Amino acid sequence: MNKTTTLAANHSPAKLPADRALWARVNRELAAKILSEFMYEEMIHPTLENDRSGPVDGDSRSHFSLSIADGLEYRFAAKPRACFGFYRVLPDSIERVDTRAHDPADEQTDWQYLAVKTMADLSAGQDDAGARVGIEVETLLIDLSLIVSFKADTFAPAFRELSNTLFADYRMLSDPRRLSAADWLSADDARIEGELSAHPWIVANKSRLGFSTADYERYAPESARSFQLRWLGLARERGEFSGVPDLDYDAFLERLLTTDERAILEDRVREHGRDPENYYLMPAHPWQFENRIAYLFARDFAAGRLLDLGAGSDEYLPQQSIRTLTNITHPERPFVKLPISILNTSVYRGLPVERAKYAPALTHWLQSVARADDFLQKETRVVLLGEFATLQCRHSLYSKLPGVPYQYNEMFGAIFRESADEYLNREAGERALPLAALFQRDPKGDSVLAALIHASELDAGQWIDAFLKAVLEPLLHFLYKYGFVFSPHGQNALIALQNNRPTRLVIKDFVDDANLSIDSLPEHESLPEELYDLLDALEPLALIQWIQSGLFVCVFRYLTEILADDQLMNESDFWQRVVRVIRAYQKRFPEMQERFDHFNLFAPAFPKLTLNATRLLDIGYADSAERPTASVASLLDNPLYQIEEEQI
Repeated sequence: MNKTTTLAANHSPAKLPADRALWARVNRELAAKILSEFMYEEMIHPTLENDRSGPVDGDSRSHFSLSIADGLEYRFAAKPRACFGFYRVLPDSIERVDTRAHDPADEQTDWQYLAVKTMADLSAGQDDAGARVGIEVETLLIDLSLIVSFKADTFAPAFRELSNTLFADYRMLSDPRRLSAADWLSADDARIEGELSAHPWIVANKSRLGFSTADYERYAPESARSFQLRWLGLARERGEFSGVPDLDYDAFLERLLTTDERAILEDRVREHGRDPENYYLMPAHPWQFENRIAYLFARDFAAGRLLDLGAGSDEYLPQQSIRTLTNITHPERPFVKLPISILNTSVYRGLPVERAKYAPALTHWLQSVARADDFLQKETRVVLLGEFATLQCRHSLYSKLPGVPYQYNEMFGAIFRESADEYLNREAGERALPLAALFQRDPKGDSVLAALIHASELDAGQWIDAFLKAVLEPLLHFLYKYGFVFSPHGQNALIALQNNRPTRLVIKDFVDDANLSIDSLPEHESLPEELYDLLDALEPLALIQWIQSGLFVCVFRYLTEILADDQLMNESDFWQRVVRVIRAYQKRFPEMQERFDHFNLFAPAFPKLTLNATRLLDIGYADSAERPTASVASLLDNPLYQIEEEQI
């Protein structure tokens, strides 16, 4: 066999889209999400066609038209939702209607017009095999560029993000390993992370800018392929170790490695001619090692301040955030959170240095607060997965440059977080699912939430009551009593289940988004000064946004859709139950009435944050020194206020 033949035989092509019907489906579904979320964020303003609205097949729908240009519009149906002025566009209802006569003599030279015409010809016609081309995200974006003020240098990378998302959506839909909704009830927790469909609000939710197709197959959560970490020797004068009180570096390693595993790595340090006593043993994500650390820290490798110790023995699976990894060889061992400098869901997935450095101290304070509070400890039994140790290595150049883009100061570090296995009663069948699991559907359209409720032998009302009590009570207590919040979105928070029934809340990422009331509260006296300076101190309206937007909008908005569409519970009933849980909590602690008024969750409206418009219209893709924060579009009617008004 000649060399050319050998190379061809060994070539393993990327798994590219090859099924036209599946490709059309993921385009329709993403197009519907774009229209839904762009409407919600007020980026587009379709016209409600009242004369066409009404029940369709027993299901209430609204019909819209979106004018793009004279003779060019989109028509679609959408399900109106009870809260937040939200409409869910139905993928199969989207029509692109172009009645323009394209006379070559009258054509403009504008690039957008010419691109629209080209895509219109494709959409209206047939492809090489004679199959009709359906709604495509590419066509929709070009059309929307005529009515949404995208800048060219934003539009181009935005299309990259959406193209990557389409690629990932297709791969998920075409993967024969996908679980049915019923399978979720017994699937391994680590495997579940690869079944989640990513951020429900951000339209380009699987962009992973920086990944090749090979990287995608290797490191994306939905690929469900385990891998080993790359271990490095980090000279102690170059690194920073932080641990909770009474946890020194040696005790930390005992939680992470066996004696034999540590000995193997230390022998590799000796093979470099170095003394292990002078080095930290530090893991790195293999992608980060190959794409950032090897290049940008080459000076440290040359000087012997960094040593490549090769792969470890344990296998890890990525969680939905990509950078947090679950040890599947030893599930009881800590989760490891490692920077990976890809752009995904609005930010580069690095590790903020100062937050990481003080994560153990914040963990110690917050867990101490929870242990000393009978309501949190004995009644809610909330679990805070502590970030008990961190290792950091600052870049010798970038760390000294004022205003350097934040991604360059978040490249090399590690956070070690307690595993849920340390808290869950596995013998009693207790497990934990991300809140995001509750608004997932399997490839056939069956919902995980419906499967859980049916398997629990509770009715939908009983199940939701147990769920809301488990989720809301600890969050309310941290807010009202301690003036403290974190972001309880669908991937940061988990719901513990026994016999498929909700029991308690598990918070797995509370350090990154921890925020404190700007008001001086007696409960803050025990907070170390360096932590007070580190945390964002927020006014009451900004503080409660983390519950209103992080939970009500980012979780309950989608959860209520599943309940309503599966005829388990109408949206108004759900929000009445939310009100009852909050008011019951407040009745339980009447001594905190001033706090209830101060952190008022029942105001008539609250700010509407925009996650898509922030990137597409406000900040673009230029590197900045600070991580982006969401912009505000307008005000949302507060469903809690509306429910109470209706009951007066």
